[in-house]
Amino acid sequence: MSLHLGTTQLAEYRQELLHWLAELECAEQDRRTLFGAYAITRLWSSAVALFALEEVLMLADGDPQLAQCITANALFVQSLVALQITSIGRDLPAETVASLKTWITQHLAESEARFPND
Repeated sequence: MSLHLGTTQLAEYRQELLHWLAELECAEQDRRTLFGAYAITRLWSSAVALFALEEVLMLADGDPQLAQCITANALFVQSLVALQITSIGRDLPAETVASLKTWITQHLAESEARFPND
């Protein structure tokens, strides 16, 4: 995969991730528990796709931070899975959604710095 194609796809995954984060925030504010669980599922899917492509590009670049990135990404995905399981039966705490937003925002900033959009 060329770096150009990779960064173009990364930009799409980043937008998708932000979309589902916004949907999750709305679900939390409106106390729409089932839609919140759905938004977490979509957020998980978007995150997995983004992380996989970032890791491929980092591997191709020989990035020394790859192992650290893989670990951080895996921990985040695990937290989404746990949140998805518990969110089906109860409202999402605002603090949890805020924490997810902070982590995702920071990760996207680092991703864009490492692989700028074309």
